[in-house]
Parts: sequence; C-alpha cells; structure tokens
Amino acid sequence: MITGQVGIVPATNNFGSWIVVWVTRSSYTHVVVAVNEHVCLSLEPGREGGRLRPVTDYPNVVWSRFRYTPRQRRAMVVYARNRAGEPYGWFDYLITGVMLVLRRPLPRWARKHISRNGRTVCSQMAYQALKASGVRLPDGGFEPSAAVATPGDFGRYYVQQGWATEP
Repeated sequence: MITGQVGIVPATNNFGSWIVVWVTRSSYTHVVVAVNEHVCLSLEPGREGGRLRPVTDYPNVVWSRFRYTPRQRRAMVVYARNRAGEPYGWFDYLITGVMLVLRRPLPRWARKHISRNGRTVCSQMAYQALKASGVRLPDGGFEPSAAVATPGDFGRYYVQQGWATEP
C-alpha cells in the first residue's frame, strides 16, 4: 500500500533536473506524497504549485516503506491533500540551493522566513508531513542538509534504509 508513503523521483534529462542533481549531489530530484493508491501530491514550480497528479506520471518513483499506524497514514494524506494549490517556495529553493553550493549553513533570517512564509518545496513538504504525522524516523533519523529537506536528503536516507539505490 503506497497511500501516505513518500516517493522520490530519479533525475530526468532536463535542465531543472540537472540543476537539482548538481546542487544536492544526488540523483533524486523530486519528492511526492501518495494521497491514495492512484494519486500523489507534487509541489512544483509554476502557477499551480501543489498539484494532485496520477502516480503513473512518475514511472520510476521509489516509494518509502514507513510502517505507519492508521492514524499516521491518515495524517500524511490529510497533510498532503491540504497542500494542493499551495504556492511553490521559489525563495526557499533559491536560498537553499545557494547555501548548498557554497556549503554554508542557511542563515538564521532565511530559516525564519522559510518557516513563516506559507510556501515550500516538494521535499520540505514531505518532511513536514512526516513530522506533523508523528512519524519517527528510525536509525538516527533524517536531518535535512540545509535546514530545508532536499530530494538528496531523502535519497540518502532511502539508500541507508535499503529502500533505494543510487541510480
């Protein structure tokens, strides 16, 4: 059952995907959350931001295998569904990318702004959904590399858990 699970999407052959690979040092470039067995939430740049998409739009997605309680699974779905239509966090994306390239921590003012601006990026939305759902991440947990979770953070975590390999 993938409902409520977090999916990571390997890089594709486009410029945006290449940028994410370069910045995050990972071959995973996008993160989605399954709201049921056929539909997932994808937070994307553009006018729509959070979009409900068919799972089949991501044929190479690697799904997490969290052992949710029924309550956690419902909370993941509700959290994701409530993000449909949410604007994309361009600033979050830009400042996090710059700091990752420079290998510097995210400045306090930027962390504060990102936590309050009501916008986010795909990977941070999934991370926030896990936290809000009370999911405890095993084996030392999952620490975002720049105070904002990246697809690379999820990719490294999935490899550590045995759920994925670096493509």
